[in-house]
Amino acid sequence: MALGSGGAVVMIWKTVDQTINNKDTFVTDDKLTLTTKPNASYAVEGLILLDTSDSADFKCRFNPTQDACIVWEANGEIMQADAQLEVYGLGGLQAVRFSGFLVCTATASVLPFQWAQLVAASEDTTVKAGSWMRFTELPA
Repeated sequence: MALGSGGAVVMIWKTVDQTINNKDTFVTDDKLTLTTKPNASYAVEGLILLDTSDSADFKCRFNPTQDACIVWEANGEIMQADAQLEVYGLGGLQAVRFSGFLVCTATASVLPFQWAQLVAASEDTTVKAGSWMRFTELPA
């Protein structure tokens, strides 16, 4: 999904579940990816609904192209660039709420949300339908 002209607000949400099993390497979410405008800055926020076992746990990150920089916070931790958030002690339906700031250079950027099991386990880990991200373009 690409952003429109100045001041645009774009919502991206999942309409179907996405499940992985026995996978601790990051996968790019099949819906939660944004293509930005060049020379723009954005406020970022969202909610990830997930279901995983306490043996697999969960990890996630944003992995922007080189022409973008993101600083984001979730569960009291501050991350930059492709630093990952690790969520332990899970079991059943959980939520990760995040917010941040994205700055893009002279070219358009791609900002994919990526996730995986923290420890590969034979149980399913699912990012649920209803997960969403909102990007608000900030004035120059």
